[in-house]
Amino acid sequence: MKKRFKRGVILLAAGITLAAMPAMAAKNLVARNCNGCHQSDGKTIWGTIVPGSQTDTSLKVTTGEDVWDVNYDGRSSLDTMATVKDLRDEKAVEIVFRSETDGGVYAEEIRYKSPWDFKNPADVLTISEVVELLKKSPKAGNYMIVDARGYDNYIDGHLPNAVLIPYYRLQAFKDRLPTDKNTLIVAYCRGFS
Repeated sequence: MKKRFKRGVILLAAGITLAAMPAMAAKNLVARNCNGCHQSDGKTIWGTIVPGSQTDTSLKVTTGEDVWDVNYDGRSSLDTMATVKDLRDEKAVEIVFRSETDGGVYAEEIRYKSPWDFKNPADVLTISEVVELLKKSPKAGNYMIVDARGYDNYIDGHLPNAVLIPYYRLQAFKDRLPTDKNTLIVAYCRGFS
């Protein structure tokens, strides 16, 4: 009888441990707008900071529908910041983590995505400028709209007359670019820049 009881306790403990793992595994590690570039490796969260969640020891990161409570301390590697409080709300972050025995998440590294730098800031169009451009046909306005996201994003929705040229496949699709060097090329993606 004792052997049976011990075995039952061991099986119960194993069952509880396995039941907790799917709950964590069921949470999405990569935000939808990050998954074009980043794939889940089971130990990295790609998402954005939940507004106002940054404290001296924790922060919340959303990957869409899922929210991760992440703890950190002096042993956590912080990329070019003194504290997570230095990060602004909704900043895109990458968190390499480990699971704690209590089911919590501890950040081993926290990095953020820095904004793109443009050689000439005057080359960046505002949304209202793009709206005005879209009022004309590409031929009449002498422009081309390039959707630099992936195929799935393009199918989900894109700007009128946009041509799909994923940034990661530019060489394969460069023949889609206009031959007239005076054509204005307006490219967009789904990044945080």
